[in-house]
Amino acid sequence: MAIDKQAVIPFFAHFSKNVEDFIDDILPLIRTKKAKAGDILLCIGDVCNQASILLTGITRNYFYFDEKEITTWFDFEGSFIGSLHSYLTQTPSLEGIEVIEDAILLEIRFDKFNGLMQKNKAFKNFVDNVTLFFVFQLEERGRVLQSCTAQDRYRKFISKHPEINKKIPQKHLASFLGITPETLSRIKAKPVNYSSIK
Repeated sequence: MAIDKQAVIPFFAHFSKNVEDFIDDILPLIRTKKAKAGDILLCIGDVCNQASILLTGITRNYFYFDEKEITTWFDFEGSFIGSLHSYLTQTPSLEGIEVIEDAILLEIRFDKFNGLMQKNKAFKNFVDNVTLFFVFQLEERGRVLQSCTAQDRYRKFISKHPEINKKIPQKHLASFLGITPETLSRIKAKPVNYSSIK
């Protein structure tokens, strides 16, 4: 499947003001992949050899603790997905990645990615910006988990992704929010005043 340059530029432009300085170099390195709901894109313990742009669909990151599966992250259309630590260090991933909703992805292998990063300064700056974005997101998630009530965690999440209740299994959303499915059911039964969410 040919990659539409104009369709992917907005994603790169979200993290870089100099997309034109690397877009023509990166497009030949990218391949398109289709995945079905339930497909595992990355198994726990495998090295993440490719990073992806999620053009359509939803994915989740997860790991196991005391034989319990814990969802740590969701990614949606336009997201850069993969195990960042495993990808950049080429070490086994502590998390797995599962497709929640049928997806189309653009993938780039680590060796090609690393080669371009070394020879193209604009692409290197793009990667630095993506890394910082992930760090800031993780910082925000930690703050929300520690300082917000379960109800506020849910409301903050769906204010950003209002369509999510119909697309993500309740057990995964509850795990992500750090609550039980029963608690999530009670929270969802209450009306939400979105104007009060900060």
